[in-house]
Amino acid sequence: VPVDAAGAPLGASVSRPALPHAAAGGPVPAAQGCHEEQLLARLDLQETLALWEASVALLWIKFVVVWRFFRAAALADGMDVEENQASCVWMTSSIGGFWRGWHRSFNRWIVRYLYVPLGGSAGSVAGQAASSALVFAFVALWHEFSAQLLLWGLVFGVLTAPELLLDRLVHSARSEWARRLRQSAWYPLVVAVQGTLAVFILIFGNLLGFGTGVRGLGAYAQRFGSWEGLVAWVLFAGWHLAVVSLSSSVRAARGFEVSRPPL
Repeated sequence: VPVDAAGAPLGASVSRPALPHAAAGGPVPAAQGCHEEQLLARLDLQETLALWEASVALLWIKFVVVWRFFRAAALADGMDVEENQASCVWMTSSIGGFWRGWHRSFNRWIVRYLYVPLGGSAGSVAGQAASSALVFAFVALWHEFSAQLLLWGLVFGVLTAPELLLDRLVHSARSEWARRLRQSAWYPLVVAVQGTLAVFILIFGNLLGFGTGVRGLGAYAQRFGSWEGLVAWVLFAGWHLAVVSLSSSVRAARGFEVSRPPL
């Protein structure tokens, strides 16, 4: 059994109970939908940002424990099964790349039986975005039949549209400016900025669908609508830009990329 398959469940099992106590205020109540007024009364701006970060990390570790534990058991039995967690949130440079690596076996099923029959990536950007929105809506209702999760799915479906358009423009074989951009020294920074925006969207999506919901996001917006909040945002964005840039370098050095799953 490979070391990463056997060791990851053990390490994640140890770190998962400890993580909620590492962030001030405790991220678990927020991730479970703690009332936002109580949360805002307990946390300052920096602690709130740490809470958002820890909530996403906790969600990732939870699934790593489940999926890699049973993958290790399957490998020990001679079965090489799908790696469901190909990368964590900070090892991605786009929303689409993240979802291709999250619960990958389920993603492949969705692509084959839902996304492609709906039109897939063969049509226009508008058609591709509409297909993505329907797929996310299905995934939301698959999790739980609730208005909050349905809104989560529709928001993710809509927010993928600018990324789809940008991807087509940048990787266009007929565009001279796109070719120059891909070959320029600025291109890694462009990828890092896109990855930072993707991480932000994933964090807010987690809060919207599995955390405090629309009311909580509204309360957060009021708290960060100040000079102190703006400074906190800039520092938070700078931190993520550095992390995503480093992870992009690591990914490139390893030759790692979450590819589109074969049908």
